[in-house]
This record gives sequence, structure tokens and C-alpha cells, in this order.
Amino acid sequence: MQQNMEMQEVTRSSAVSKSPYFSMPNMKKLGYFNIDGMAVNDKEEHPTAAFARMTESSKGKDTTIGHWEIAGIISKAPLPTYPNGFPKRNPRGILKTDRKGCTL
Repeated sequence: MQQNMEMQEVTRSSAVSKSPYFSMPNMKKLGYFNIDGMAVNDKEEHPTAAFARMTESSKGKDTTIGHWEIAGIISKAPLPTYPNGFPKRNPRGILKTDRKGCTL
């Protein structure tokens, strides 16, 4: 869990520049810099939006499961990954082959 929080901090600090030219006045008004852990810019005294810092609950860390989680669906297992390509078997005919033998 701690490593995950550290990764979130790296992502956030990468998104928020320390450049003297950095300016996000609308995000500041919304309260973006009021989120716990944001060490950039000043806090907004009266933010115009609700803001929060969340922690993942699902086991999967991909975009699809992230969007499911936003919608309230918690995944108990990550979706399968294929670091060496898709398996040769073709369940339910998902992969198609064209006349030249290319997989579509």
C-alpha cells in the first residue's frame, strides 16, 4: 500500500510543474491543490468544487478496471495480461484472420 501511495505522489508531482511559468488558476479555484499530498502551489481557501484523494480498492490496475471502480464496481481479480502475445487458442472466435493470414 505504501509503495502505491508513493507512485501516486510521483505521478502527481510529474503532472504539476515546478516551473516559474506553471499556471493552473482554474484547477486551483476548484481545489486541486488542496488534496492531501499536493506540495505545489497555494491552497484555495474557498474551493468551488469537492475534492478528495482516493486509494484503489480493486486488484487490477489497468484503465478498464479503474473506470469500473469509478462506477462502483470493485474487481477481486485483475484482468489477464499477455506479455508474450495472445494465446494461440482463439476463444469464442475473438481473433479473425484475413485472406493474407493477418490477424485482425
